[in-house]
Amino acid sequence: MQRWQHRFLSYVLLACLSCTSFTAFITYISLRQAAIQPTFEFLTEVTQVKIEQSDHWFDQLKTDFKADLTDIQVKKYAGVLLTQRLKTNPEYQQAYNYLHKHFNQSYQQRLATSLITNSGMVIFSTDPNQEGQYRPLQNTTTYFKLENIDDFAPNFYQSATNQLPMITLATPLFDQSATRIGVLTIDLNLSDLDQWIRQPMAQGENTGQLVGEMESYLVGGLSLNTNTFVSQNIRGGENKINITKDVISIPTLKSNGINRALGMENGQGLYLNYEQIPVLGVYRWLPAYRFALLVEVQQGKVFSLARFRAGQLFVGGLVFTLAAYFGLLLIKIWFQISSSTR
Repeated sequence: MQRWQHRFLSYVLLACLSCTSFTAFITYISLRQAAIQPTFEFLTEVTQVKIEQSDHWFDQLKTDFKADLTDIQVKKYAGVLLTQRLKTNPEYQQAYNYLHKHFNQSYQQRLATSLITNSGMVIFSTDPNQEGQYRPLQNTTTYFKLENIDDFAPNFYQSATNQLPMITLATPLFDQSATRIGVLTIDLNLSDLDQWIRQPMAQGENTGQLVGEMESYLVGGLSLNTNTFVSQNIRGGENKINITKDVISIPTLKSNGINRALGMENGQGLYLNYEQIPVLGVYRWLPAYRFALLVEVQQGKVFSLARFRAGQLFVGGLVFTLAAYFGLLLIKIWFQISSSTR
């Protein structure tokens, strides 16, 4: 009789534990599924904002560049530098000083502005290291004319000079007889663009906990085998740009979202990001710039509430089950004691 009672209590305990575990698991799955769609909706909203920010950044860049190309004084003094080339000439020095002052004003979208002769020599640059260097226009340079400034798609490439990711815009300059005398170029400040895209969003009513956990970034293809951040920043971690004896190695970024976006797809999903961390991500292909935009949040952050609620339910059920089990044991012992004293 006692063996049967002991076996019965064990079965009750096992059934309660199984029921508690199953209920906690179902609760976790339900809460997890309930969190996915709102998160994707929020990430999609953020993605749209980031696309608008990218457009604004490039629009401002084009507006400033167009203003330079239509500025009478800029064209005049650029013509002096490209045609005279005699640095001791007072007119040359006046032109150089004017352009140096003009182009060194605050252009956050630019790293450097340069004048290059038809033979490829840099005769003026806001970056002193470039002046006097041979820098012919190559197929990596985004070359366009003023009337096409709103239609170009930038070329993302690895600089032969410093090996960092780069975008260079170039447009021809002409004299009064419509003869090309040189080229005006600007190197884009991709770190500023990267910082612009990564800046946090305002907190929403139900998404405030995700705002600080999101990562939004642009990825471009430097080659068929190398995809990297659209930035000149040297990052930490496994995906950093490694510098060894002035040789820079840029590791490629890979994930399902990155690969699909660079394959000109738009979508969303649950996948491992470039650091092999599970994320919920929204990805977009930006044809105007030939970049991939990704907005992601770690799955562990999104599903933390589901884990917490399921853990609460499991622990509560476990405590109740153990309390009931020990209660039955005490009742059993009490009956045994009562029976023995009769």
